[in-house]
Amino acid sequence: MSRWLAVVGLALSACGGAARSGHPPASADWSGAFPSNEAGVRQTIAAVSAPVHGYQRNVLQLTVWRIDGERWSEVPAAEVMAAAPQPASDWAVAATLQCQFDDGQARFLRGAQVWYLLVGDRLLAWDHYEFVRACEPRSAFRPAPESLAGRERTLVSRLGTCNPACATSQAEFYEKGRAFARVERTEDARAMLRQGDAARDWHYDERPRVPGPHASTRDPSPAEARAALVQDLGGEP
Repeated sequence: MSRWLAVVGLALSACGGAARSGHPPASADWSGAFPSNEAGVRQTIAAVSAPVHGYQRNVLQLTVWRIDGERWSEVPAAEVMAAAPQPASDWAVAATLQCQFDDGQARFLRGAQVWYLLVGDRLLAWDHYEFVRACEPRSAFRPAPESLAGRERTLVSRLGTCNPACATSQAEFYEKGRAFARVERTEDARAMLRQGDAARDWHYDERPRVPGPHASTRDPSPAEARAALVQDLGGEP
């Protein structure tokens, strides 16, 4: 009998609640590159819901909102998938994902929460996770520009997740800080720097990290990622 290893992703255990309700439509299918600015809300729902290769991914919860100014209206995912495209609409999509993987000697279980913001039915910002060997989470993060940062904060607040963003490793805090710096959200970048520094006492999985589809050939070490973020902030931690 294989031994059981349950690895609960920090994106869930350290970052609070999940999207409220809804389940992915059974007919969802998407084979294009994702995340991508070319994706609309239906492609986003399909990409999150579609089966993946190499491991089992379960969508535990999926929530979709149509956004009209300050009004957020929850819409069933199946209804969105069945409707005609609405190119003028703004949307938010959030999902709680679970990875299950069995390598013949051990079984792994890990979770992550993802979110996506769309403007004019085009994907604009995202906090996206995929999984690789042994359900290790791999992040692709693009924060909203300053002009739409308030909308992103509203979504993060609704989800009860980390503020301003979650991370599953110390280096990821710094890497996400750099993403905030690139869109001139300096205060959020500094917040990620502080959280990364505070995370030095956290216990992280020490297995060698495998580059994911949105990663470079070699992940930066925490020290390298921190130094790059400090440089992005003008050399002042």
